[in-house]
Amino acid sequence: MARLLVPKHEIVDGKNDHVGTAKSGAAEMSNTPYLDRARLRFPEVLSRIDQEPFSLTYGCGDRNYWGWKFTDFPGARFQEFLFTLAWIKTASPDDCIWRNSAFLDDTIKAGFCWWRHIQHADGSFDEAYPNEKSLAATAFTLFYASESFVRIRNTLAPEEQRKTLEAMHRAADWLCQNDETHGVLSNHLAAAAAALWNAHGLLGEAAHRDRAEHFIRRIRSRQSKEGWYEEYGGADIGYQTHCSFYLARIWQKSRDGELLESLRRANAFLSHFVHPDGSIGGEYASRGTKFYFPAAFEMLWEECDVARSIAEFQRVNIAEGRGIGVGQMDEYNLYPMLNNYLFAEDAHRSRRGVGGSSNPLPWQKEQCVLFEDAGLAVESRRRHFAIIGVGGGGVLRIWDKDTRALVFQNTGYVKDMGNHWITTRAPSTWKKSESGWVVTNSPVRINQKVFSTPMFLAFRIFNITIGRVPFFATWIKRLLVKVLVSRRSRENATFTREIHWQQNGKLILRDHGTGKLKGATWLDRFLPFHMGSARYIDEQEEACRSGLVRELSGDVDEFVVLSES
Repeated sequence: MARLLVPKHEIVDGKNDHVGTAKSGAAEMSNTPYLDRARLRFPEVLSRIDQEPFSLTYGCGDRNYWGWKFTDFPGARFQEFLFTLAWIKTASPDDCIWRNSAFLDDTIKAGFCWWRHIQHADGSFDEAYPNEKSLAATAFTLFYASESFVRIRNTLAPEEQRKTLEAMHRAADWLCQNDETHGVLSNHLAAAAAALWNAHGLLGEAAHRDRAEHFIRRIRSRQSKEGWYEEYGGADIGYQTHCSFYLARIWQKSRDGELLESLRRANAFLSHFVHPDGSIGGEYASRGTKFYFPAAFEMLWEECDVARSIAEFQRVNIAEGRGIGVGQMDEYNLYPMLNNYLFAEDAHRSRRGVGGSSNPLPWQKEQCVLFEDAGLAVESRRRHFAIIGVGGGGVLRIWDKDTRALVFQNTGYVKDMGNHWITTRAPSTWKKSESGWVVTNSPVRINQKVFSTPMFLAFRIFNITIGRVPFFATWIKRLLVKVLVSRRSRENATFTREIHWQQNGKLILRDHGTGKLKGATWLDRFLPFHMGSARYIDEQEEACRSGLVRELSGDVDEFVVLSES
């Protein structure tokens, strides 16, 4: 469980009434904040789909494949556009100018047809490479295809309905027989559970419901006592908002009390990492993601006080363009985020006009909380809010509560060793001192792998030959995760970071690196491992980039981070 190191004290006086600050701008906010942001990307969605009826790839959502022809296989997850179009089709006349367009029905039908076309005979789909037979691609596309089907079923001819239901049956059966073994990614497992729950609702197969419950039990069995859902062995804030959405969607349909309690605990943990500027997450977490999927918190608004607080605060931030959301998403995360905004819009408008107070978020109080399992410390002081990745090298981010601006960020040190780079952003031990924290670790090599032409050719030969065999398919997935994500090759050196808060509010860092670390340079932010869903740009974070060059001297280097309370 999280350890509360300093008693809670809500700030309610004068200019430090951060509860009031958080709600500023709400009166002027649009009634459709999620749709307003989502609508900006509707033209891009339509441009990504092959809409030419004579085309061999009619209905394909992977423009790199059908349009640019830069890749040799179509990624299945681009078919998640089906929900976007189904939402537009069933929207009110004021919501979207395309809802009555003649091409919309045909494009949706073509999208379903292409989804069926790229399905493997065993029911699975590919995401990253040919013959991958990915649980993620199968789960996510089945979920969004089934949600879309429910919305527009009556517009499909009986034969089209039959073929689509058969494809869903094959996908659900495959999920019943397969699992993800290269790591615990709770957001993938939650999507699989939600997809199977939908399949059960459409097809009536008890096996699909049982398998959905299996995935839910697996997620809950790995849920930390601190509340977080596991992502590659740790807590990741951005992906937890994504995972929570699929679980909340299941709860909407099942009303399962144990699942709701699990979500409440997850929300309580996550609330500590909603920052004053509306951003969430970052390099201090297991996968370094910073995107915010809002739907779960709107869905749970009436059932969970913490979800209501998060939703109310973040809705204003989304309306004001704060944080990382649908506007920053690349093609691989566009549809999950865009569709999530539409689910959030539905949940929000379903109770529009229904008032409700929200409790202060952790940054709006004075408290210090340690999440030991996650390796994260949250220090909310009178004027400043800080998050420290004590388990990851002392990653430090600080916000000014009055301005709600990020005022300091540091992810650690890096050094060029000639044929590789090393970093202090590494697994660490820590202890609490009277005035702060002491973090110690050995630096690790930064994973930097990209495809060369010979390597890519060898990979493709593997994909189309022995990679078809399930054993080898599982082996290559585990190898890729080990090489790109989980490998931590330690170097023969030691790094120590001391973080000291003084009585006058001054914050001092004392950094000391031995051996190879002498001359290492600190960076505002970076990740030492592969994560495609990280590194999106946040304007507020960019404004805080210092450009300062700090080097470890080999002695104890002292830096004043904050100079006043």
